[in-house]
Amino acid sequence: MIKTFLLLPLALLFITAGAQIKLTPEIIAAGGGVGQSAGISLEWTLGEASIGQVSSSDRLYTVGFHQPVLIIDVAKTEKIKTPGITVFPNPVKDKLKVEINRVNLENITLVLCDMHGRTLAQKTVYGVSNMAEISFMQCLPGIYLLRAYDANKKLINTFKVTKGK
Repeated sequence: MIKTFLLLPLALLFITAGAQIKLTPEIIAAGGGVGQSAGISLEWTLGEASIGQVSSSDRLYTVGFHQPVLIIDVAKTEKIKTPGITVFPNPVKDKLKVEINRVNLENITLVLCDMHGRTLAQKTVYGVSNMAEISFMQCLPGIYLLRAYDANKKLINTFKVTKGK
């Protein structure tokens, strides 16, 4: 009798450990949908908008119904070239390299911005230097803009840079 009372909690423990619940993302909203075309997927919901967010080095949590999932493929990298400036690798993981080949020795200012226009980093490349690095360690995966300005604060070019995982 005592053995039965001792084995019963042990058996219940194994039964509950074996029953796993698989959680999938769900949205509770008044309306919504998914549209797909040419490798692009757009998910939308009608309801409460995101009213806040918390982020860490590899996560983004938003408050609201729709929790977006962003997957960026880092398999292929490319160099972005413009006359005199080459930006690589793209997508970037940790550090973005900017190679500057110029005729004159004027300074070039590089400004990294998010898609909201907020400045995340700024670096001036002085005349004799032809290489610069910008750290993406604190950036979340996504799309960023790198703007290059000459010494007179005139925009030379804007580069679209993707941060992968």
